[in-house]
Order: sequence, then structure tokens, then C-alpha cells
Amino acid sequence: MQQAETVLNAIRERGERGLPLENIYRLLYNRNLYLRAYGRIYSNQGATTEGVTA
Repeated sequence: MQQAETVLNAIRERGERGLPLENIYRLLYNRNLYLRAYGRIYSNQGATTEGVTA
């Protein structure tokens, strides 16, 4: 199984390039992937902002 950080970087790179993701169902079994992804969004101060700013 690939390292979670490697997988997240590949997903981000494909998203930036506008490429689709395929066969990602296998990643659902990687617990570390969830922990790393949550760690990235948890520290985001804007994640708890209510509504949209003008």
C-alpha cells in the first residue's frame, strides 16, 4: 500500500492539472490517508467560517 502523503500529493497534482481520478476505491482502505487528509484541513482557520464573505 502506498504512503498516504504520496497518494495525497498525487491527487492534488491531478486536480491542479484537471485530470480525472480512477480506481480510487482502493484508497478507502488506507486509514493513514484519512488521518493525513484530516490533518491538512483541521489546521485551516477558515474551515469553520460561517457563510460566504463578500
